[in-house]
Amino acid sequence: MDDDGTLWAAAWEGLYRRFHGEPGWTQVQTRSLPLVRDLTWVSDGLLTAPYGGGLAIGAPGEAGWVDAAPRLGWPWLRTVLATENGDGRWFFVGGQHIYYSDDRGKSVIAAETDMPLDGDVVAVAPGWPDDAHVWETAQDDDGEGRVLESDDGGLTWASTVLADCGQKGSAMVAGEAGVFVGCGTTVWRRDAAGAWSPIPGPEERSNALLLDGDTLLAATSGGVWRGTRDGLTELLYGPMPVDSMAFEPDGSLLVGGGEGLVRVTDGVATPLGWPDADVVMALNVAADGRIAAGTFSGAWVSEDAGESWLLATDWDRFDDADTAFAYGEGWERPIEETAKARGVHAGGTSFRWRVEAARLALAGAGPATFEVSVDGGQPEEVTVDDDGLRRLWAGAVQPGWHVLEVEVTRGELRFDGGERWRTPGELATVAVPVPEPECGCASGGEASGLAAAIAAGALAAGGRRRRYPGYRAANAVQ
Repeated sequence: MDDDGTLWAAAWEGLYRRFHGEPGWTQVQTRSLPLVRDLTWVSDGLLTAPYGGGLAIGAPGEAGWVDAAPRLGWPWLRTVLATENGDGRWFFVGGQHIYYSDDRGKSVIAAETDMPLDGDVVAVAPGWPDDAHVWETAQDDDGEGRVLESDDGGLTWASTVLADCGQKGSAMVAGEAGVFVGCGTTVWRRDAAGAWSPIPGPEERSNALLLDGDTLLAATSGGVWRGTRDGLTELLYGPMPVDSMAFEPDGSLLVGGGEGLVRVTDGVATPLGWPDADVVMALNVAADGRIAAGTFSGAWVSEDAGESWLLATDWDRFDDADTAFAYGEGWERPIEETAKARGVHAGGTSFRWRVEAARLALAGAGPATFEVSVDGGQPEEVTVDDDGLRRLWAGAVQPGWHVLEVEVTRGELRFDGGERWRTPGELATVAVPVPEPECGCASGGEASGLAAAIAAGALAAGGRRRRYPGYRAANAVQ
């Protein structure tokens, strides 16, 4: 939308604005959460993949969530797989990248697959880690879908073409019954000799695959199909699009999609309510029965079999989610492949960041020395000796609005955006008015009345295909 020279754009990640003459887009803060594409329970909490926010880990409903992989260079993740209840190797994939970590995210290794387009799903052998096989999907230069296989935990890879697939695989599962991948409108099976072949079933895209012993389940655009390694023959639930599935400890099947969350027990489907009117894109059930759901409105957890829901966290790591940066003299914007969405500012003397948060962090690189002060307090000197983009400084603050100021005293600071953590339960009071940005910030000029109107509309509407998430969540959050 064009507003007298100001461009506005709506995207999955939120609302963006571009003033005439500016080189790029700035995301407007509407206090919305990033959608969660995948999540998994680990030994000490919940590991989530907020889309655009890398990895976040913490205890549901509590403060103290942290960036689980601060050195991750690609935050747009589709799948997270944590082996050995989260204490073993983590795999995370999305877009054109597959990563793994052996130290719970402290260091991150980008796997080299020699494919121009890595896939979005990953599976490991049921005997992991003794059996170090890993499978992932990919697409080659000719557009053919492939399955990548590693027998050494992801260090080296071999690929197999899935004939006539023509795209990356959309779902994958490995178990005692074999390895299965959904590609195009077909489910493929790997035999004992390592060869891949299609199995009979509905000609529908598979969004998720599950194995229960010898039983194979496929969540498709037409419902959940059940069968064996030889084919999918029975429509278990549907017909309606299903995006995610998970088993509960008693054997019931949870089904998630655009109709919210449903429990299927002995063929009987029971709607569970919240998160209704939201798209449930990921499901994971802990051994004690706690349900975690990844949706357009964030990550939700139920501790009572779906009777009530708690917003797990409102943590996000959008480096470009805050518009109120004011820059001093000398800043330029070099193009760097390792930069995050906002882009790097380099060579300047000072900047100021006005933000609502409970914890702050700065990302960037040196070598440089700079001073950080919060709300006019005593400056803290920080020295950065290397030139790798990483987190440079972090500090906790009282929840609310704060002004952080940075003064460069030596060398050249390359500044790659800021990160802020808010407080759990904020969505229950999201209607509190947001202070207007100060003049002279990075967004330029005075705040647009249209921006306020659009932000208010976004809060009221709550986004595409769902209601405002606080409408039913207030009691659960409290």
